[in-house]
Amino acid sequence: PSTEQLLQHEIFNEIALKETPYEEPIPLFSTKLRCEKLEIPGYNDNSEMDDKDEDHLANRSIDEVYYLWCLAGGDLEGELKKKGLITTQPPICALPDVITEDNDMYGLVRDSSFLLDDTITILSIDQLRKRLENIDETAYYPLLEDEKSSNLHTSPSSGELSEAANLPLIIREKDIEYQFHRIILYERLLKGYPYTKERIWKEARVDIPPLVRALVWAALLGVE
Repeated sequence: PSTEQLLQHEIFNEIALKETPYEEPIPLFSTKLRCEKLEIPGYNDNSEMDDKDEDHLANRSIDEVYYLWCLAGGDLEGELKKKGLITTQPPICALPDVITEDNDMYGLVRDSSFLLDDTITILSIDQLRKRLENIDETAYYPLLEDEKSSNLHTSPSSGELSEAANLPLIIREKDIEYQFHRIILYERLLKGYPYTKERIWKEARVDIPPLVRALVWAALLGVE
């Protein structure tokens, strides 16, 4: 077929329908966030949790979900390798063809992993949802003024979380449910700063999650 006949093929009509609106690319040294318009993926179509009324995890911040995703066994480097964004090659392929006495190298092909790649990859959080499925919905919105109730909620999968507070710090920082409750608690306390400063001091004596450690110390030291 001729070029004109090929352009009239139905496959080109399907490509035209799938075209996305043009967006101005972000310059290399721009301070604009590339993840500004990204949203946390919702429930999977085959998920057994589709009957829930509200997706509370999707209301959390991106950095918090990513931190919990890593604790749930998420491997960013592994995911990028699956997508073909990180490739490995034998070390001998990274050698130049010629090296002069002045250490000038010729014939060296630059590895593509050192170049800018603006590809966006959506990470699956189904494993994280599975780890947090036994957490009660009220744990996403803890009460701060109820002194009679404990801040460390119970969980059918991990038992009484107050027992985890007595474990070594390195173990607590790997416990996804314990970190989940502590992060949400500190988020509520930081939103009430400076009125909750005494409560922040009290909780800091127990521990501070790595994700919010800098913010908590800034609040305790009075740094704006």
